Amino acid sequence: MNKWQHLYLLNVDEFQRFCKTGLLALYGRNMGEITADRFSDPELANDLELIDHLFSQCPSVEDLSDWVIISMNRQSMFAEYAEIDDVTAVFALDERSRLIISQKLFDRRIKIRPPLFNPNMLCRIVARKKRYSGTRADELLWKILDLPHGDIKIDCMKAVTYKDISRANTDALTGRGVFGEDTSIWSSLLRYERRMDFPQGLLGFFYDSVLIFFSHIAAVCKPRSQEEMDDLAHELIDDLDCFKKLDAMKSQSKPPEGLNAIFSILEDEPSFKDFEDFTSESVPDFNWLRSSVMFLFMKDLFKGGNFDLHKEYAGRSAGELLNELKAAWTKDFCLAIWLLGASLEFPRVRDAWYDFKGLEIFSDGPLVCNEKND
Repeated sequence: MNKWQHLYLLNVDEFQRFCKTGLLALYGRNMGEITADRFSDPELANDLELIDHLFSQCPSVEDLSDWVIISMNRQSMFAEYAEIDDVTAVFALDERSRLIISQKLFDRRIKIRPPLFNPNMLCRIVARKKRYSGTRADELLWKILDLPHGDIKIDCMKAVTYKDISRANTDALTGRGVFGEDTSIWSSLLRYERRMDFPQGLLGFFYDSVLIFFSHIAAVCKPRSQEEMDDLAHELIDDLDCFKKLDAMKSQSKPPEGLNAIFSILEDEPSFKDFEDFTSESVPDFNWLRSSVMFLFMKDLFKGGNFDLHKEYAGRSAGELLNELKAAWTKDFCLAIWLLGASLEFPRVRDAWYDFKGLEIFSDGPLVCNEKND
């Protein structure tokens, strides 16, 4: 092994091709350079600058097991290709990936070494990539749904910041609780998964919205364990007038249909007027109930699949439902979409965007030279 080692981040499929052909094109690749003795230096595991540099050309990291880091003897600055015998070691990004990749490689003689970097350092990078993927999805959803730009979009970005999105992703990757004294309400909303026995259907999202808000307030005031948060949730459900009103609606022989119908009923309900006044202190520029309920509804609508305006819900298409909500509550709907993009991320919006754009590669018609339209 030479004194100087070059580090490269490779997709596993690309590494497999490297092994099969024996050659790897180096032009345009980001490379980290370290001395060989740094492999035994504990500080290497926390070198965020090096990690960030290696990942800087990688647009997204959906699964750590899709990637490896290879170390190679230092190449000439004019070298266009590396040969397989230049490689000195292959590293997984985490222990789970190490096992998966070892089973995936066509040549079982290749030894995948333990991770070079601290998992917490990698989580920060992955969270940043996920945030970037989410904001890409936001931009595409904005165009697909023809949402207004200008002040409304700026207000959405100020309300749910990149920091909120990154925090939600980081906390999810590191296993932190959904609610915390230093966690924003939007980060908690992005990560929330229902644990209570709330009604199925639209009314359940209103229960979720009220519970998320008061759980956030309680966690900010006093840090609590997950068990304590669950106990608190039961107390809130038993005591709050908002839940009692929702329980009364649930018990009706024919509960109201559609989010707009439920919103209209609750607008005249004193307990929800008080709730709206209370939430406006924490969410000054938007209606918390409307924006959070619409987000939870859409997140559930596309759960386990891609964003699809043709998907049916209660006999109606998603496109029809979303247009109805956009027309009734434009600003709060825009914030819900901003949250939805951060939640779905680019891979789950990609197909809808390609259909919306009508990609020429989907056609086998005559080739026509057109000026590119954005």
